Amino acid sequence: WDKKKFASVVSQYLYTQPTASPLDNHGQQMLRSAQQKAAGKEHPVVVTDDEIGGSTIVAPVVMRDKAVGTLQLHSTNKEQAWTEDDLAVLEAITEQFSQTAENLRLFEETQYRAHQEQTIRAITDQMRGATSIDELVKIAAQELGQHLSAGHTVVKLGAAAPSGNPTR
Repeated sequence: WDKKKFASVVSQYLYTQPTASPLDNHGQQMLRSAQQKAAGKEHPVVVTDDEIGGSTIVAPVVMRDKAVGTLQLHSTNKEQAWTEDDLAVLEAITEQFSQTAENLRLFEETQYRAHQEQTIRAITDQMRGATSIDELVKIAAQELGQHLSAGHTVVKLGAAAPSGNPTR
């Protein structure tokens, strides 16, 4: 699992009900604060903001036993009271979200490996068609340079190994 690659595709999506007013700076701060307060929790938690009378449910998104994000529901409705059923629904949805994200990651990894195998097979097929060492060296250099986007590729045979011993 390549955390760097995952981090590069991390995104945020904010859905606002058509009847809800847009989040102002305080509301956005509320979401950030709720996320921080819920950090490290294993289950959804409710965070309230007495200043604006709103509350937020924050559920961790967990993949491979690591929290990788959160799913939040925020309400500025002063009468909003999140129930145990609300928490259970959010937790179940978050688990399904995590499973689907993991399936997508595995599918992407499988596609990547299949592409690698296809590249190796294509280069190997080209090399097997060589009729001389010179042609083999040329094919290997050209194909690797092309497939791996290298500006320069060097294949050297019969040179001294780095330790000074001749190669065999």
